Amino acid sequence: MNSRTLLSACLCCLGIFAAACFLLLVGRIPETVPRRAVSGAYNTILLGVAVGLGGIVHGWVGRRRKRLGSSARWGTAAQWLGQILVSLAAGIGGVHFVDLALKGLVAFEYQRVMPLFDLTAERNLPTLFSTALFLLSTCLLWVIARALEDRQKPWIRWSLLSVLFAFLALDELASLHESIEPLADRLPGASGFFAGAWTLVYGVLLIPIGVFFVPLVRGLDATTRWRVVSAGILFLTGALGLEVVAAWYWWADVGPNLGGRLLVGLKELFEIAGLVVFSCALVDYLEREIGVRVLAANGETPLFMEPYE
Repeated sequence: MNSRTLLSACLCCLGIFAAACFLLLVGRIPETVPRRAVSGAYNTILLGVAVGLGGIVHGWVGRRRKRLGSSARWGTAAQWLGQILVSLAAGIGGVHFVDLALKGLVAFEYQRVMPLFDLTAERNLPTLFSTALFLLSTCLLWVIARALEDRQKPWIRWSLLSVLFAFLALDELASLHESIEPLADRLPGASGFFAGAWTLVYGVLLIPIGVFFVPLVRGLDATTRWRVVSAGILFLTGALGLEVVAAWYWWADVGPNLGGRLLVGLKELFEIAGLVVFSCALVDYLEREIGVRVLAANGETPLFMEPYE
């Protein structure tokens, strides 16, 4: 363990201890203290935990990269991107479960603190991170489409997939799917596992969209095809699979307790994992199959994407 990883581990442990102490003592804070001030103090502590967790994972992935070296199945650019995204996901997602564990131990009431890292909430740090992942995929798909167009190869589906991901980024940021809930609730079967009725609408739309993009996936090389399919399975497991289970959990009046928040947290992590794998697969495809350079010659400094000379 190098010094940076050790420092990250110390920061993480110190942050968890401080967060536990805060939750134990927060009940003694006068009600006159603004809720935002209490939340701000707690979120500052959680930010330290997130940095510590991200640092630990970043160091571990970095050591794996060096150990594998040229034998790694992923290209240098994909490894570099994956190390960053996995570290960020570990920091943001890990704090959610640390928060749940601490609040479960002290039987804490959620109404007093508005966590910045809550995966079950909207318009917070996890939402921004997921939106950024969608936008990253949008840009990568657009670059691939332009590169294929220049080579006079099929590119229309790549462009349309880029537009689709741009819409999903907007949907993630603005929660557009929730705006159709009143209409979707009138659909037959909008209860139980489909209490989140938007899953019915999106699930039906997924069928023709998936069929339309099958030729694109079949045209990929075997390695990229396997990665893209794996990313899709991960994402849909969270976005539709665990989503309907979580919807039933709430519909059955079990309530938004620790179990429900754990379930929704897992759902979000599956979605993030799918987006991370997809982004790394696209970067690797750009370098291996299309010949677009993503990193400088030293393999560390990011560059604007440009064709190899």
